Amino acid sequence: MKREKCAVLISVCISLITFSGCATTIKTTMLCPAEVPEAAQLSRIAVLPFSGPGGDQITVDVEALLVGIRVNDNPPFNVIERAALKKIVKEQSLHLTGVVDEKTAVTVGKLAGAEGMVFGTVTQNSTEDSRYSAKRSECVSKDKDGNCTKQREDKVGCTKRNAYFTFVPKVISVSTGQILVSQSLSGHTTDDVCQDSGRPLRSKGPLLSDAKRVALNKFRRLIAPYHTPVEIRLLEKDDTQPSDEAKEKVANGIKWAKAGRTDRACELWKEAHQLHAEGYAIPYLLGVCAELSGRLDHALSYYNTADENTSKPVKEINNALQRVRQKLEKQR
Repeated sequence: MKREKCAVLISVCISLITFSGCATTIKTTMLCPAEVPEAAQLSRIAVLPFSGPGGDQITVDVEALLVGIRVNDNPPFNVIERAALKKIVKEQSLHLTGVVDEKTAVTVGKLAGAEGMVFGTVTQNSTEDSRYSAKRSECVSKDKDGNCTKQREDKVGCTKRNAYFTFVPKVISVSTGQILVSQSLSGHTTDDVCQDSGRPLRSKGPLLSDAKRVALNKFRRLIAPYHTPVEIRLLEKDDTQPSDEAKEKVANGIKWAKAGRTDRACELWKEAHQLHAEGYAIPYLLGVCAELSGRLDHALSYYNTADENTSKPVKEINNALQRVRQKLEKQR
């Protein structure tokens, strides 16, 4: 009976290897498109003052965020300097105190030569402390073996501090006047200490900064491509017979990918493809390279080529095709 079960398991394993090819899994990051692709197309952009509690500071923070964004080492946004905006506002006798309306934002944007304008309102920027008691127990009597025979229950005072930050950023297209982004984004951080914690409660300023950072990261994902951690299965070989040189380049590429250097891996796989354009493993690997760098149309093309070169369904290729098609549909 055991032998029969073993034989069945071996048979299943062999069929899975044939079905899926030879694969290895790596942990890396994938470039995902902005959640609002229209906003990501606005290359020349300006930031107007935010209203609400802490509006002046979030204006500076949003501007710094836009300036600091890099996608494949390139800045997607050309941010117009604040001094240039102030000069335009002064010359046109415009008033930017309080809540900025869409019409004023478009007017300033056209005068500044901007494609998009960012402004908005801070709706929450506060901390809240609450006090509570926590139970503690202490052994006050032990037997000769060191086992506790009597415990004393006690309570200690504790404080929980919550920091909340919420703002509603708006991104508007200057050419169409359309509001591309208008969403309430929140961040929340907390800290707990008790009298016996041995450390002080975190101060309000750093906690609020952390909460604001959470909200700003949500804004960044809306307007620009971002990296997210993923696990990707790499196919090492298929049912074709590449040259020894092509095999070596694929294998070395796998090693580089495992070491976190997909840039070097992709270079080797491109060279391998020049030596061996048949089969599905190498086109699949090039599809992975394109997908990781956010070039979804190229990734789909490579995955389709890999799929056409298979004689049987390959799980990794099927999953990749479904994944990329869903991303492209979401983008559209």
